[in-house]
Amino acid sequence: MRKLSLLLAVLLISVSSIGQICMSAFTYTKSSNIVNFSNTSVVANAHYWWNFGDGTGSNIKNPLHVFPESGNYLVTLFAKDTITNCSDYYELWIIIEKESPLACTPAITDSFFVFNGEDYVKIIDLSSNCLGYSANIDGGAAYNSPIGASHIIEGWKSFRFIARIKHYVNDTSTNIIDIKREAYKSILYNYSSAVNYHNCSANFEYTIKSQDSLGQRIMFKAMNSNAISYKWYLSGFGNPIYKYTDTMSWYFPYNFSNISLIGLYIEGQNGCTDTLFQDILIKKGVVTLEGFEQSGDCDLNIQIFPNPFNQQCTFSFKPNSNTDYSLNLYNSIGQLVRIIENINSGIVSIDRRNLAAGLYFYQLTTKQDIVAVGKFIIQN
Repeated sequence: MRKLSLLLAVLLISVSSIGQICMSAFTYTKSSNIVNFSNTSVVANAHYWWNFGDGTGSNIKNPLHVFPESGNYLVTLFAKDTITNCSDYYELWIIIEKESPLACTPAITDSFFVFNGEDYVKIIDLSSNCLGYSANIDGGAAYNSPIGASHIIEGWKSFRFIARIKHYVNDTSTNIIDIKREAYKSILYNYSSAVNYHNCSANFEYTIKSQDSLGQRIMFKAMNSNAISYKWYLSGFGNPIYKYTDTMSWYFPYNFSNISLIGLYIEGQNGCTDTLFQDILIKKGVVTLEGFEQSGDCDLNIQIFPNPFNQQCTFSFKPNSNTDYSLNLYNSIGQLVRIIENINSGIVSIDRRNLAAGLYFYQLTTKQDIVAVGKFIIQN
């Protein structure tokens, strides 16, 4: 009996050890500013969160992501076993060179320095062939100044933000800022991805939950779900807005490509505290699509027939009553090629008109949310 008990104990320890294995990893392929990520993590009961380094994030396992412009982006994949709570992260710098018919090629870099005991970051313009464009530097949401200026960043314990140079012309007759090219770079300051889901971390996830023609609703969730207290800081709305839960959402209206600063302060169970600020990017159009996965509500009973097709197919689903749907179609590099709106019958014909042969992705949306995504193929 004692031998049996000892054997059971060894087996339990072995199973427990296996369950604690967490390894986050990914590979990628890219075309211009479109990147297809392949998640190669080894995590049981996995929860994933991507930080693309451009102010956007996703919980999708294998995302297809459209970066906003040329730049250097630090992409991080966080992985967590939701049963054992073990976690891991993998980071990789990705250089994006967006194809453009314009001669202007934007580029930036940064350096950190200390002056009179205060911390500064200097963002340097390395752009070429951009004569005739006016340009400012955004060094995170709170800073905007001429090229070559340095930006004080004292007073924050840790934060992660994006810097960009905006090359644009200002049409004063219609008061519209027409952005031509931008350069982006991920910038870290006392930011540690290693603490991510730990009990004294203020790191947080953020993902687009819904969007319409006016803006996006973004959900924020603290990676540390065991804190005693939470305090969110939302900027860009006049006086800062504060929220006090571990999860919150906020609607952000479009304002060209707007950057908003979001902060989280937490108090841990052992009395420790942490503060983290991150920038988020509000940009028209979906920037993250599913790669080789398909998801959605099974009750919708989505069918595409035939698939693949040559000239036309039928997209059918079981709609909820009194709900209008839209069908957004994207090509293989993430460009929006067609929108079919005001769908309520549950049957849509998709014709090939002006669409080349290849792989396409669809999103079925309501006014509030993305309810299903998938893919179809057009043949020659």
